[in-house]
Amino acid sequence: MRSMPMRLAAATLSLGFELQGAMATIRMPADFNVEKDFGVKEKYKQAQKYIRCDLCKITVGHTFDSVGETFTEDDVYDHIDNICDVRLFAECSAVSELYKRHELLESTEPGVAKWSLVPAREESDRSEHTIQWQSHSMKELCDNIIRPYDDEIKDVFLRILKAKASGDESLSKPKQREHVVSSACKKTKHCKEDVKSEL
Repeated sequence: MRSMPMRLAAATLSLGFELQGAMATIRMPADFNVEKDFGVKEKYKQAQKYIRCDLCKITVGHTFDSVGETFTEDDVYDHIDNICDVRLFAECSAVSELYKRHELLESTEPGVAKWSLVPAREESDRSEHTIQWQSHSMKELCDNIIRPYDDEIKDVFLRILKAKASGDESLSKPKQREHVVSSACKKTKHCKEDVKSEL
């Protein structure tokens, strides 16, 4: 009789430990069809570990473009609080379009990253199904690696505001954008110091 509560407590501790270690967001569309979608979903999920830096760059760059050159602290907070969320931009679905304007390319070349995130090519022959699942993979990764660092990203934007308030106009808009994107993605550790590519 005494061993039953002990086993239950051990199972509870074990379960609690496992749940504590699994901190990730998984997005699943309402029309998900296991037979049709599972293989495609898993294929593009493999790309996630290779595109962290590029996803950070396009997401932070999009944020900079969205808040404008003369942004306020409120603009920054409003946008970054929903940085990965399409619902905020329901009228124009800007974030959704951001992901659709980029594609995941798989490489078989030796010495080259297995996956890359690049602007969608005009000649791209991606089907709507492929676009949906590539976008899904980018959104899911954004939820897991960008959203948790929203404070760090806000700090980079707010430093620009403070510099402007003190009269420092040393960064023109293109340089401001480059500085914000580079600083935010390095601060969040999604990009290394020597990586310099712009999406």
